[in-house]
Amino acid sequence: MKNKIVIMILALLMVSFSYAADEVSVLKLSVAKTDPLIVESGDYFTLYLKLDNIGSGDSRGIVVEFIDNYPFSVESERVQEINILGAQKDYVLEYRVRVDPNAIEGNNILKVKYEDRYGAQTEKEFNINVENNNADLVVGSIESSPLNLVADTDDAKLSINLQNIGESKAKMISAKLELPEGFTPSNSFSDMDSISSIESEESEDAIFYIDIDESVEEKAYDAKLILSYKEDNNDEYITKELDLKLPVKATPLFEVENVRLLPENPMPEDVVEMLVTLKNVGGEDAESVSIRAFQSVGLPVDFDEKSDFIGTIKKGQVGSAVLKFTVDADAVAKEYLLDLEIRAVSNQEVLVFDKTVNFLTQESNKSSAKTVGIIAVVGVLLVIGYFYFKKK
Repeated sequence: MKNKIVIMILALLMVSFSYAADEVSVLKLSVAKTDPLIVESGDYFTLYLKLDNIGSGDSRGIVVEFIDNYPFSVESERVQEINILGAQKDYVLEYRVRVDPNAIEGNNILKVKYEDRYGAQTEKEFNINVENNNADLVVGSIESSPLNLVADTDDAKLSINLQNIGESKAKMISAKLELPEGFTPSNSFSDMDSISSIESEESEDAIFYIDIDESVEEKAYDAKLILSYKEDNNDEYITKELDLKLPVKATPLFEVENVRLLPENPMPEDVVEMLVTLKNVGGEDAESVSIRAFQSVGLPVDFDEKSDFIGTIKKGQVGSAVLKFTVDADAVAKEYLLDLEIRAVSNQEVLVFDKTVNFLTQESNKSSAKTVGIIAVVGVLLVIGYFYFKKK
């Protein structure tokens, strides 16, 4: 009797388990359609998702969440709940989706996840084809003058070629260059430029002028180009940020290590030899190094030899040049500044550096003797006057 009861209980359990196994919900999520059918960058579209329960049992407490994933995003109703979805039933969810204006043309991934009341999560990815009928500005090339960007350079010209690879014309374009440390605009507005328009499949150059500090090392530096423009049939400004690389090459750099005068204390009408010693503190050898002095207003000298050729100065080494001038007869005894231009060749490019040195002139012996003579004469006259008036 007991055996029969046990067998009956087991049979009932098996039937129960079989019934439970049959009552299983299976969810399947798919894209029903988009409205409009053609999804364009910078626009909104309505996404219809179809959630099917292809199982034999009801599914309860379903949560569906739209996942923001570039270039797609939603601004409201990101999470939607379905209390119950019967077996062999479906439910259509609706999302208002924004497409980023800079979305790449072609298939882009849209992500959605859902979970049931037991916490089992499933994430789905769908390919949504995006058409881009907008203007699309990209950097085509970067050219500089001088050809190689090097440390300790002023007014280097950057020509950044902007190509419009989009379908629409870009107009009222403004470009601002954001520079890394060690780089500065040459003047107040030289890091900005404007272009009236760029037609589709055409290009234009944005021009900038920058200074490069002497402390900048040889490597590629990260910069950014911030663009703001309108499209042909759109009055709203679009902002786009483009990454740039500014490669800085190793270059010779010069320091004036020493200045020596012969004679050491020049006076008016002296013929002076100035020995200028340069040291190459840069990262490259310098060839065909020469030095030239400039006659400035107020400098009381007349150059006999205002330039000299040095030759090659290897990095870390020194070289010397001799300049020759005559001090003017009426030169005032004081310190004077002399502007020098150093020219060198490196990697087949001519480099120019500006330096300033100082020198001191003394009062001439003639002036000193004349002053002493005047003092002596005045002294004699005073003595004569004293005795003359004393006798009276």
